[in-house]
Amino acid sequence: MRTTELARAAAANWFATQLRDDWSSSDRQRFEDWLASGDEQRNAWLQMQSTWQTLSDVGAAASVQALRRRAIERKRLHIGHMRSWGMGLAATMVLSLTVLLSYWTTRSSKPSSAEASLQMTLPQFKTAIGEQQTFQLEDGSQVLLNTASEVRVSEWVRSRRLVLERGEAYFIVAKNARKPFIVIVDGASITATGTQFAVRRDPDRVTVILTEGRVRLSDSPNAVDLDAGHEAILTQGARWQIRKSDVAKATSWRTGRLTFDNQPLATVVTELNRYTITQLRLVDAKLLSVPMSGVFRVGDAANFANALQTYGLVRIVSTNDHTIELAAQ
Repeated sequence: MRTTELARAAAANWFATQLRDDWSSSDRQRFEDWLASGDEQRNAWLQMQSTWQTLSDVGAAASVQALRRRAIERKRLHIGHMRSWGMGLAATMVLSLTVLLSYWTTRSSKPSSAEASLQMTLPQFKTAIGEQQTFQLEDGSQVLLNTASEVRVSEWVRSRRLVLERGEAYFIVAKNARKPFIVIVDGASITATGTQFAVRRDPDRVTVILTEGRVRLSDSPNAVDLDAGHEAILTQGARWQIRKSDVAKATSWRTGRLTFDNQPLATVVTELNRYTITQLRLVDAKLLSVPMSGVFRVGDAANFANALQTYGLVRIVSTNDHTIELAAQ
């Protein structure tokens, strides 16, 4: 079997698996890994979704009616991993999926106009260093991307599913209880139906800050609810750690400013460096723990360094297009 045919069969298998009652977060992660494994897998999934959506129209075609009759005669399904449902539902799905797979795998590899349209509705959003942008989704939801961040829409038929590939995003979710809004990040998921929350992906942790409503956090096999005014942190091998949060301060980056309250200068510099190509560097170890408070505009490392020097906190010892080195006075 050719690689394209294998990808199509796997897509049909994943579609059937997602309809099971015991579909889990670990299943979801394996599916996301499969989907991200190559263009053929992603194209096969897009075609699978499009074909299923239009199955009712397809079923009227004479060629598909013939396939359906043969499927009934064979009384077997060519897709594995189907569990027991209700007998009526199982019979319906077995027949429909058999016809779908038979019809799908005999079609031309050239995408239909419906499939091309579906691919256009699964966008990917990116920002460069120092850039912030707001993107509007089809349902009215909004995604505000912070500096050097990336989000892609991975599914929009049965759920509104997005993947935070890197960086940080703030989600304003349009209410739709029948179609959950799911953000996948580093193997964990955040599920909402209508709320506002921020998600940040760092190399060693995932942070979720909820400003409104409630979301469900899942990291197989652990799941917990997060309420407004709280944040949750997930590190490798640990459970979600939940605590109260000053959400206005934690999400102040949305206004182009960062707010700090008695935090080490090293932490302030690390955060400011996310927004600019010119990097601040503390060359004197005793500067690392100097406490800092204030509201600072992002994206202007030179002004920040000059302000620190003006107040006698540091001295600028070296500067070029890429680095500003700071030492103690």
